[in-house]
This record gives sequence, C-alpha cells and structure tokens, in this order.
Amino acid sequence: KVKDTIEIPPQLNATQNFKDRDGFIWAATSEQGVYKLPISYDAITSYFEGKRIAKLTEIDEVVYVAVEEEGIYKLGGNKPKFWLKEKDRLHNISVLNESICYNFRFHLVVERGGVFKRIEIPDLTFGENLLYHKNSYFMEGNSGMSMLDSGFNFVHDFRDHHHPYYQGLFRQTDSIFSFSLKKMLYYDSIKDEFLAYKNERIQKKLLTITSFRNQTYIGTEGDGLYLFQDGKLQKLIPGDQAIINNISLENPNSIWAVSEGSLLHYLNNGRGGFSVQRFNQINGFPTNNVTDILIRDNRLYIGSTRGLNIINENEIVDTIDFSPYIEGIYVNGIKTQVDSTLFRKYDPNLSLKVNYGSINFFDSNHTTFRYRLDPIQSIWTSTESGEVNLYDLQPEEYTLQLQVVHNNESKTMSVPITIIPKWWQTEMLAVVLSLAVILILLLLLFFLLKYFRAKLFRERRLAQLELKALRSQMNPHFVHNSLNAIQYYIQRHEVELSEQYLAKFSKLIRQFFDYSGRQNISIKEEVNLLKNYLEIEKLRFEDKELPHTCG
Repeated sequence: KVKDTIEIPPQLNATQNFKDRDGFIWAATSEQGVYKLPISYDAITSYFEGKRIAKLTEIDEVVYVAVEEEGIYKLGGNKPKFWLKEKDRLHNISVLNESICYNFRFHLVVERGGVFKRIEIPDLTFGENLLYHKNSYFMEGNSGMSMLDSGFNFVHDFRDHHHPYYQGLFRQTDSIFSFSLKKMLYYDSIKDEFLAYKNERIQKKLLTITSFRNQTYIGTEGDGLYLFQDGKLQKLIPGDQAIINNISLENPNSIWAVSEGSLLHYLNNGRGGFSVQRFNQINGFPTNNVTDILIRDNRLYIGSTRGLNIINENEIVDTIDFSPYIEGIYVNGIKTQVDSTLFRKYDPNLSLKVNYGSINFFDSNHTTFRYRLDPIQSIWTSTESGEVNLYDLQPEEYTLQLQVVHNNESKTMSVPITIIPKWWQTEMLAVVLSLAVILILLLLLFFLLKYFRAKLFRERRLAQLELKALRSQMNPHFVHNSLNAIQYYIQRHEVELSEQYLAKFSKLIRQFFDYSGRQNISIKEEVNLLKNYLEIEKLRFEDKELPHTCG
C-alpha cells in the first residue's frame, strides 16, 4: 500500500530519490549532481494567493491583514472579512485614544465605533507611526517628526539643525523616544523638543520598532536586533549583522523577525544571551519573499509577495547543518594527507595552506568563515573563501581552529600542527649551551680567585720585605749609638757639633722613610744615603779615618 506520494520536478531528470528523517527529498541526477528539495507541510493554510501582503497586526485577538492595491481585511475566523478599501500602501495600524488608526503615506484613517474618518493635512506625510501622548499626537513621516493636537490639526514639526533627520517613534515609561540617524532621542515636554538621550545609539540605520509591555525591540539595517529596557539600549546578540525589516514578539524569550525575505527566530539560550535560527523556502515556506510576520497562539502568520500563509511554529523543521570539513592541506604548494596532526620540520621558507568548507545546501549567503592559530592568535580572522595561509611558523605546537558561523551560531574544528625544531633549535642544545656557559663562568671565577690570591700574596710578601728592609736600615744599635753621641756632645757643651749631628741624623732618618715606600731608588740616591750615614759615623768617631769607598 502506498503511504505517500512525492512529486519530483520533472526538469531535474532525477535517476534516484529518497526522503531523509527530517523530511527533505534528495534527488540524484546523472549530469547535474544531487539536489536537496524543500520540506513540504500539509498543515499550511493560505490566503490571498498571488497578492502582496503589506502589513499584519493583531488588535483585540483579531488579525488585520493589509493587502496592497485592495485594502484591509480582518481575519477572525477561517474566512477573511473585507474591512477597509484602500489602494494606498498601509504603513501601520495602531490603537490610540480608543480609536484604531490606519497610517497611509499621505493620509490617516481613524476608526471609532465602526465609523471611519479620513484625515489629510496638506504637505504632510503620515508615514510610519503615530503615538498619542499628553493630549497630543506625535507623527513620524518622511524622515521627520510632527505634533498634532487632539483633533489631528497640525501644530508644528521638530525638524531643526540639531536633528534634521528623525526615524522611529515609540513610548516607554510615559516618555517618547526617537532616533536621529544613529543617536537616540527623548522628548522634553518643557522645552518641547527632542534631545539626545544619554549616550545611547545604534550602529546602523533603524528600520523597524516593536514594543512589548515595558520592552521595545529595534531592528536595524545590518546591525541586528536591539532591546531598549529600563532606560538602557543593548544589542541582543553581539556581532549580529542581520537586516531586520519587521518584528513580531511571541514573548521576551522568543522573537520572530523578517530579514531580507527570510525568517529569523531569536531564542533565549538559557545562558544570559540569545541565539538565532534562519528559516526560508528550504524549510518548507512557499517563498523566500516574506514581507511581514505575526506570531499568535503558536501560529505563524507569514505575509509575502505571494499571499498569506499560516503554519504552526512547532511544525517548522530546523535544517541547519553547517559543520566544517577540510577540503585540502597544502605544504609548499603540494597537497598533503593528514591523519591527525601535521608534523613538519622547521624551514624559514615553509608555507601551509588549508582549504575548508561547510556543508550548507540552502543558505550559503549567511555563512562566514574565520580562523585563528593558537597560541599566537587570540582574535579570529575572517576569510571569505575558506582559505588559510600560514608562513614562517617557528618551532612550536600549534592548533589551527577553523570556524564556520551561520546566523550567529558557530561550529569549530581543530587541526593540530607541530613544527619540529632543527638540532640547533632544540631544548637539549639550549641546556648544553647553558651548562657550557656556566662551566666557563666557574672556570673564569676560579682563575680570577687564584690570580687575586697570588696578587694578595705578592703584595703581602712585598710589604714584609719592605718592612724588613726598613728594619735593616733602621738598625736599633745605630739609632741607639746616634742618640748617645748627641747626648755626649750636649753634655760636653759642644752645641755646634750636637746640632750638626742632629741635623745629619734627622736627614738620614727622613731618607730612610722616603725610600722605604718605593720599590726602586737610583744609584745616586743610594750613594747619597750612604754618604750621610758615613758622615754621621765620622762625627760619632770624632773624625777618625774610616776606610770606605762610594763609587
């Protein structure tokens, strides 16, 4: 018995087909490779087929659907009910001051009690949004901001040289906020003007705003999703570069958004942050041209250029599978087979090239590649082609981390690389050289100590010899005899001889001390010393002939 029938596009000329566990159909062809076909859902409800949906809004448990070139429908049951005929494009639907306001570009339709009132103000565009605050209406339109009174009469606009451009309008904690380019503003009711709000700002142009109780979510053109809460602006996912066209909140932990025709689902990851998943036609949606999204009672209302589709969010299959894989490793331009770790000897001319990719059959435009080389790189480096080139790797154990990022989720694989050092780069050589240096230093220290000890010994020996020489020159008997001779002359009252003897004796003593501090004296000085000595001796012996020779 046939359980299910699946139609394969005949233009593929598929030779073999099968259905995987996720519901995808794989079709193999003889000439064009393998195709992965989208999931098909049986529980999709469709309305307004072939028509462009401009806006989806829920008011009092009723879904309002704006169909371009037709008007507004109310979807309360299983059948749409035509509600307001209008060919102009609808920008926003809101409940203000007990009225439902429909914002079109150049006019406003106010519904109260089933009665519609059309309001037009010359040279004024109603544009994106309308808020009621303290008996006045604030209106965002054509990149400007205007104030209307309670009867929708023009009061004034807020365009000035400080803030020539306004975009976005929302209310939180009884205050009005907007943006001027990237800078956040707030309305000062006393000065009746918009002023810069702290230093809060976004990094890209604002595209859409949605409020949920005391939270406001802000979609940007290439900087992801922001949350404004408790007076602080914070980015939901750091590094997110998604373009957010429209936002629908299921709850603070589950946020749906339209991004360039696809759907993004921001989910609280339970670790104090958010992760995001992307869904498009490969997930079973009828089109990749989504224009608006509304989540209500676990059902996704998906507006597109081809109509309105309703699907239970629990039936959507996550198809993200983007694990990285190695395409090839090249050493000096030669492809190399690597089992686990890449071993290479150090070479200053060594070059490594690693090509890697990701298995992603349906959303390669939102897949990016980056890498880093641990331990010398801590910052990821992006590579568009999935090619990594490494040069001049020093001897070390490295880990090349290859990462694939898809919608702010990442998967990483590692390639161990070991550069083996040359013999002169090894640790053993460093140890041997260190020991040799230490040995040389020890030998040098030993010889220095030996030299200084010998020098000290010589100096000490020299001092001893000098002292001995001094002692030999200053013979105690000679000194004693000389002093006795002086005493002798004094007792005999031979004053002149005693003075002469004393002068010669003091001169000789002075010569002894002067010459004792010198290592060498001249022969002339030695002869003078001896002459002085002999003269003293002659005086002591009273000019007796003393045989002597002084050359």
